[in-house]
Amino acid sequence: MSTRFPGNVASRLTRPLDPPVVPSLPASYPITYAGFQRISVDRNDYSTMMGQQTLAGDYQMVETDADGVTPLFLDTPGSTAVGPALTVGVWYFIAATSNGTTNRLYVGNADTGAAFTVATVAGPGGAARVMELLYYGANETGGGPIEPLNGELCGMRLWFAELSQAQLQIERTRYNPFLLTDLWGFWPMSTEPSCLDDYGGQGIPLIAPGVGTRSTGGQPLQPWVVNPFGEKTMRLTGHGALATFSGGSGPNGWQGTPVITGLGNGTARITGVSLNAGGVGTIGLYGSGADIELPSYFLSSSTPTLTLSDLIEARYQQDSGGASHINVDKSEGPFTLTFTNAQGQASGDLEIYVRYHHSIER
Repeated sequence: MSTRFPGNVASRLTRPLDPPVVPSLPASYPITYAGFQRISVDRNDYSTMMGQQTLAGDYQMVETDADGVTPLFLDTPGSTAVGPALTVGVWYFIAATSNGTTNRLYVGNADTGAAFTVATVAGPGGAARVMELLYYGANETGGGPIEPLNGELCGMRLWFAELSQAQLQIERTRYNPFLLTDLWGFWPMSTEPSCLDDYGGQGIPLIAPGVGTRSTGGQPLQPWVVNPFGEKTMRLTGHGALATFSGGSGPNGWQGTPVITGLGNGTARITGVSLNAGGVGTIGLYGSGADIELPSYFLSSSTPTLTLSDLIEARYQQDSGGASHINVDKSEGPFTLTFTNAQGQASGDLEIYVRYHHSIER
């Protein structure tokens, strides 16, 4: 779920240093802002998603332009990265990074899993500044508050590090942050009023400085596959960035069209595909761990080959009833299963179950 901001400044969320809150915000370079965002109503005006500023008026901010839909990453003085126009009602994963010399704005459609659009501009340079106010849903530049958001936010995180595009590609697959090093704050904003709660490294909540009318909003990334631990979630759908089917071509590869159904409690079912005799196909998945239950067709004589990135642990097991399992623990990023049909006949429709499990170490 998400927090719905109704387009008035009284509903903004902030984390000020007045009154003082310890620890203070670090210097502004390097930095990464990221999270899931959706415009609910086009205000045809500047609309603030997230940012921070100094009491002297310098700021870093992700907001829309005056048209209400074009995302900007503003970093004073004089640096503006411009992203592609957002579609009202569509969820996006948006991230902004800066190292002082180079600024980048990443915009990725969270519904389709399409590749990031990246805008790269020169940063403002100069010495790093210590920001003194963090805000979501409206900003306080020029004495504010001004430029409220009529939309929804969730899974908001802040690192005092410059994340790479590859790291952000992993971050966009989950509600909880995957990279914990240099994480300063994480605000799930999954419901109202718990949108104030910080589950990041500092444990410092936001505050609501006005009497606003925020509400619990919708959920991004349909359909969700939610693990039993509650907050961490993962999307698994179609041929997108999080589940890919490849390997072979024509009669030698996957037959049919994969259908992936979220069953809840961290489980997804993959159906609609088969392999001809001698066929080879792969399924690529993202996650920090999963238990993959294979159809009984894949016996020990044709065990799928498991290929992982930065593998820590994986094991294969076969139940007495014939069901096979691949268990993957703590894989960094994607892992791939390669299936070879060695049975001498077509497999028929396959039914594969994936149960995600995750571990967070601090």
